[in-house]
Amino acid sequence: MIHKADLHVHTAGDPQDDFISYTPEELILHAKSLGFSIISITKHDALTRSAALSEFARKLGILLIPGIEITLERKEVLLYNVTEEDVARLKRISDLERVKRKDVLIVAPHPFFIKRQCLKGKLLRYRHLFDAVEFSRFYCKHVNLNNAAVRFSRRNNLPLVGNSDAHSLEHMNYTYTLLDIDKKRPCVQDVFDAIRDKRVKVATRPLSTSQFIENVLRGAFIMHPGGRLELKLY
Repeated sequence: MIHKADLHVHTAGDPQDDFISYTPEELILHAKSLGFSIISITKHDALTRSAALSEFARKLGILLIPGIEITLERKEVLLYNVTEEDVARLKRISDLERVKRKDVLIVAPHPFFIKRQCLKGKLLRYRHLFDAVEFSRFYCKHVNLNNAAVRFSRRNNLPLVGNSDAHSLEHMNYTYTLLDIDKKRPCVQDVFDAIRDKRVKVATRPLSTSQFIENVLRGAFIMHPGGRLELKLY
């Protein structure tokens, strides 16, 4: 059975992105309308691990995997199914060794994008700590920084997962992951096993050039509550 998954989405309550207005529940409902059966909410440096939210998703036929986009040494890393205790033990990228276990998944998000938060050379140094590499939604026909991630995944025999890195509901459904899992209702470990076994396929379509430029410009000037202006690209 093929399951549609997006393991990198942001919602309201994100410590770094307070301009996001839609709630986790609204995100889950939107994911349901798009046919997703597996998602993870990965706020910046704030773990989303809620029994109530997981039950809300389950009733809609969606597996909500606990997740966080953690910052280590000013670089971003996606972690899944960790606990608050796990997160508290992580200060440096090398500390990922402390949570590298079967029931945790470690993914490199948009690793070779131009933002300083992207892993770049750190991924080369710590490749042994990562389970998968992300192929991000943010590209168009003429500009695709995912190509380096594709080459890296092939050279290092790591699976590639497609994610939206959604900061708006409209960002979803351009790039996602198709997982081959022989269960109608997979558990978290089933998802991790499928990724590690490379029973995955990235489903993706590029943004149009105009959409790409619009995303850049929209991301370039963000007005936060209180009137604070920030430069930020996705």
